[in-house]
Amino acid sequence: MHALLNQHRFAEAIASSERMIAVLQASGNEEDLAETWFCRGVAEARVGHLQAAVASLRDAYAINAKLGRRGHAARALAAEGRIGLASASPEVRDKGAYRIQQAVCMKLGCEDRGGIGRDFMMLSEYALGLKQMSRALGYGRRGLRLSFMQGNPTEIASALVSLLEVYLACRLYGRAERTTKEALAWAERSRSTEFVAVALSMRARVVEAQKGRGSEPKKFICPCPTNEARKSNGEKRLEFKDCCGPADRDPVEVDWGFCLAPQHGPYRANPDTTAYGLTLGEYVDRQASKDKPEGFLVARIHDGWLETFGLSCMANYHLRGARAACEAVGGPTEVGFPIAAVLHATCSLEAFMNGLAHIAPSLKASFKDSRLAVASWSDRTEPEIVTKWVTAGSLFCTEGWLEPELLKSMRKLVRLRNRLVHFEPRREALDEPPDDVPLLGDGRRTRGLWWPHGELDGDTALWAASTAERLMAAFRSGLREESRALRGSEDLLVKM
Repeated sequence: MHALLNQHRFAEAIASSERMIAVLQASGNEEDLAETWFCRGVAEARVGHLQAAVASLRDAYAINAKLGRRGHAARALAAEGRIGLASASPEVRDKGAYRIQQAVCMKLGCEDRGGIGRDFMMLSEYALGLKQMSRALGYGRRGLRLSFMQGNPTEIASALVSLLEVYLACRLYGRAERTTKEALAWAERSRSTEFVAVALSMRARVVEAQKGRGSEPKKFICPCPTNEARKSNGEKRLEFKDCCGPADRDPVEVDWGFCLAPQHGPYRANPDTTAYGLTLGEYVDRQASKDKPEGFLVARIHDGWLETFGLSCMANYHLRGARAACEAVGGPTEVGFPIAAVLHATCSLEAFMNGLAHIAPSLKASFKDSRLAVASWSDRTEPEIVTKWVTAGSLFCTEGWLEPELLKSMRKLVRLRNRLVHFEPRREALDEPPDDVPLLGDGRRTRGLWWPHGELDGDTALWAASTAERLMAAFRSGLREESRALRGSEDLLVKM
């Protein structure tokens, strides 16, 4: 069958498949039967028997899915999707795009980078036809990256040429010029006269487009459907650079399994493949951990592309600072490093809670309510940081997670920090110092035993760092199971 397909003898392949299918069904050889149905579907599509081709490919998909052959099942879905994309009917084309999207999700489990790359390029071309510029850019750039990972010069040249169309449509002429040079180089390396001719033709188009730049409006209004909807709603339409343009910064080096489906639109990926949201348990476990991670890579899904930004583990940074200050204490009268330890330890407590509120946005409202509650208390002495910890614990932890002694230490630490940060000068009553200490101008003797001397020393530094680490450990241990599973905002994807 494959030999007949490679020789473009499609009618013979169809006739041969009819005999083979009858034999294979009788013998029960389902793997070869599925492959025969697939080849028959490809042949039928090539001769224009599209309905028959879809039926054959669905038979191939059903058998492969039953046998657990995900890669082969995905290939059949992608082939059906390609047939749909060639249809004149918008509904059928949209269904074809959905089938390709399903195939991509299945291919992820097989790490079929080459297949996914080709599927992405088809989705990019389809999106471009609908003027969905962000999808076209996102899928095209990611498909090109996967083509480079495979290293096939012909596929790389093909992907570059497809992406060139997107860059021209988006009026990204600088990108288009650089991509043209790459496309021509890879086309020559592939030794394909067809791709060399296409690359040369694209180069001529880029030159012509650049010549006509002077006659184009300075502001390029994005033509995507979302922007057109703004016009219909009486809103101001956005320029391309503010609408779909940022998709050109899609970080293709990030895990290639990210952002397979658009957040909005008629087709979506299997939710299981995009459930990367950081849970409360994962966030808490990584605070004050032994490896003390630097931070998280946070990604937000847009319409077919990905935006990334960093979320620092600031609590860990401050804990490091507190521990470093403990180790640097030089003697019993040294107060600089103990002060640093107290400040860093307290900052780590606030950073921990602020990060928690970022992952669980509902916390912010709770914190606000708790501040109002504190303001209504008669004494109004509870520090805000302490209130945040108590509030979060009541929401997510088991009863009794915070021992009274640890709560008392937290209050003492925070108040000590506040006294250091909001220092108010005042005279300190001193005992008579030794005779060898120089006299001040007014005749009094002193050797520097005023506050914070005598209260801050190496032991204080160790106590401050230990208090912060014990609080995080207590919160982690007391976190309820249902709280551990709480997932952050749906548009946040987090990787280490």
